[in-house]
Amino acid sequence: EEIKELLAIIKEQNKKFEEQNKVLAEHSRILAEHNKILAEHSKRLEEHSKILEEHSKRLEEHSKILEEHSKRLEEHSVMLQELLREVKSLRRDYDRTLSALGTRWGLYSELSFRNGMRAILESELGLKVERYCVKDEEGEVFGWPDQVELDLVIKNGKVIVVEIKSSASKSDINIFWRKIRFYEKREGVKVDRAIFISPMVDPRGLEAAKMVGIEVYTWPEEVKLEEEI
Repeated sequence: EEIKELLAIIKEQNKKFEEQNKVLAEHSRILAEHNKILAEHSKRLEEHSKILEEHSKRLEEHSKILEEHSKRLEEHSVMLQELLREVKSLRRDYDRTLSALGTRWGLYSELSFRNGMRAILESELGLKVERYCVKDEEGEVFGWPDQVELDLVIKNGKVIVVEIKSSASKSDINIFWRKIRFYEKREGVKVDRAIFISPMVDPRGLEAAKMVGIEVYTWPEEVKLEEEI
């Protein structure tokens, strides 16, 4: 009887061992799957690490390239600033040269036109033409002592005063008017006509001339001296 009970206990224990073995086998299977998954994750992690390492390497290379580009850009900026300074300097020199040439051309043009008109009026029309130049000791014209010049003074029973300029402003008209007043006072004569000839006249100068009775002509051929004398 005792042997039967012992066999029953052993059988029961074997059954429990089998069940435990099954559980262990299941755990081993799950653990194997986990190990497989973990291995796969480790593999992917390693691949990602390689990718990140490659990206870091490329990023470092790009940083070096950008640094080089920044350096070159800075050098170019310095060169452009230097070039801009040179261009500005050349432009100032050009403007000064152009201004000087323009002034010289204007003076030469005035002189040439003045001499041409004097030759025509004297040789073709028989008029007496002179250039008036007197020192204004009291500074009546300019506000300080200076030479007062009138380009052409035409006399033939009437006195006609002509001023010739390459361009004229309101100030030029006012100065011409003060020259005329000075001439009349100094020479004791009355100016019958005051003519201002210039291809470029400021509109304000035209208004000032109209107020004081100065005739302004923007083109010399508009002046008809022969009909008026």
